Amino acid sequence: MSDRISSADYRRRVNTDRKRSKYRNVKTSGYDSAKEASRADDLFLMEQAGEISDLREQVPMALTVDGILVGTIVVDFVYRRGKKRVYEDVKSDPTETDLFKWKAKHFKAQYGQSIEVWK
Repeated sequence: MSDRISSADYRRRVNTDRKRSKYRNVKTSGYDSAKEASRADDLFLMEQAGEISDLREQVPMALTVDGILVGTIVVDFVYRRGKKRVYEDVKSDPTETDLFKWKAKHFKAQYGQSIEVWK
């Protein structure tokens, strides 16, 4: 009798405890991806240097039509640069989905400002 198992059995045993990320990103320092964690570090340093202020993370924004909630978008970072409020989302090149594009267009129509996509 052999102690060997098939590769399919091995994958099932290894992957039972954790679900694979949709875009294969790796959570880093509490952020959804290493890219987002890196951007957060940059923004924290910019805030300490006084370049930006009022930095907030993972800010949910309501998307409404005629006062009826039709969805929400969670913006990765919101901060002030001078008098301007900046809404920023971190994306990898292939992950700008059709749903995100629709939500970003709706956000612009509703709030009058674009979401800056940081790649």
